[in-house]
Amino acid sequence: MEDFIKAIEDLLQGETQVNAQNFASFAKESEIEVKNADGNLWEANWNSKRLCYIWLDGAGKKPGPWTIWLEGDYSNFPCDLDNATVKKAWENVNLCTDCGGKCTPGTTKTIFGKSFEGVCSSPIAFTNPDKAAIECVKKILLTRQNKEEMK
Repeated sequence: MEDFIKAIEDLLQGETQVNAQNFASFAKESEIEVKNADGNLWEANWNSKRLCYIWLDGAGKKPGPWTIWLEGDYSNFPCDLDNATVKKAWENVNLCTDCGGKCTPGTTKTIFGKSFEGVCSSPIAFTNPDKAAIECVKKILLTRQNKEEMK
């Protein structure tokens, strides 16, 4: 986690840095382990389950300066999330861009009760997330943790 926090300090500035620090604090408080996967790619795990990937490079083009890709199946997700959170997630559905990954050309996925065509294997992505997007990510990840604890 300390390496992730240092990368945020080194690579990001201003409001972007504040938002990333907000996410890092949340992860630490929620016992989410964030570790470097490969260079600018980080992975966040909780109880040995992958919650998301994070790209952090500070660049001015996608996926920079940073992006959070939520992992998991949101088709049968317990949707006790508020409407604003669900709407924000829908606005950030990650459509396949034919990057050569395993999802090309994307698939049909249901996310919080709504069907989307051409979705990437990481179904929701927040590129350079603002404060509202970070709050959305937090709510979704906390709900995932609660769902897993109930199993």
